[in-house]
Amino acid sequence: MKNGFYMGYDASALNAQELLAQAENLLNLGFYSAGYDVLRLGDAGRFENAEALGAKLRSVGFKLDITIPCAASAEEAEALVKLWQPAMVTLTGAADHEKTEKLMESLNGVRIAVCVDEKDLAWAAEKADVAELDVLTETGDYFDVTRHQLDSCREGDVDTEKSDANLRAKAMKDGGVWYPGTLPCRFDYYRNEAIFLNICVLGCPLVLCGDVEKLPAAYAALVKNEKLIRMASLGVGHVARYYDPWHSLLAKAETEKTGFALILNRCHGDQPTNILPADLGWDCRFRLMSWPEGDLLGANLETFEAHVETSDHPQTPCCRLYRLEQL
Repeated sequence: MKNGFYMGYDASALNAQELLAQAENLLNLGFYSAGYDVLRLGDAGRFENAEALGAKLRSVGFKLDITIPCAASAEEAEALVKLWQPAMVTLTGAADHEKTEKLMESLNGVRIAVCVDEKDLAWAAEKADVAELDVLTETGDYFDVTRHQLDSCREGDVDTEKSDANLRAKAMKDGGVWYPGTLPCRFDYYRNEAIFLNICVLGCPLVLCGDVEKLPAAYAALVKNEKLIRMASLGVGHVARYYDPWHSLLAKAETEKTGFALILNRCHGDQPTNILPADLGWDCRFRLMSWPEGDLLGANLETFEAHVETSDHPQTPCCRLYRLEQL
């Protein structure tokens, strides 16, 4: 069983003073208690007094992640692990699979993430807890993020078999996950919400970045929502259906008789959208609630129809998340 899903904070561009300040913010503002407890340090060689810094962060409960290039020897990797005592190690430069696998074998007891190109995804999913694709860019617009980066955008886009999100999910082994990059927070609330919920349904690790003290209050509450975090941790989700190339339905099982469905508008245009039992692999009636609100919207349904506003209407929701129960 792999140990893929985690929540954390990307500190790879911070100096020691900035790192300590953000660690304090994570603690004081409730992010740590919500589960964001892995500090991704990146190349930890930039820090002076590394032993004292690592001890201070661990003493208040943070788990550390350090980056180790696969060109490092087993002895060099062992020294870094001894110094930082990380709970997670991220491996880069993994083109030489044999060498990388030997390095992984020396890293017992820690979560292992390996940075790879899409072509090496299957290998990474087999060998590591986390296959890190780093596809989320800092400049992509909402359309880029939801169609090009978290999923696919191609001429056969309405074929779920060609969905990048589904191909990635299919590659994952029991407990393993794929990681697209840190959570973006540069759009209006509803676009940020749609991306966050998309990532939660897909089951990707949730990693914050930047100054968490400056996160808008509504978005901060969203990413700390206990119900959404629990849903995110339930393994990988998938694209159940495309209504058209711009509107998609994502689904994720909770138990044999319960699950979640996300209607997502990824681009312009209005489109009738619905949810069917078959979208969750069922052949029965169901009850349906808004999520995480928990409002009952239907008690004995064969289908549920909903309208999700076009994503290029400013300041309007462009997704809807539901929890379904078999009857």
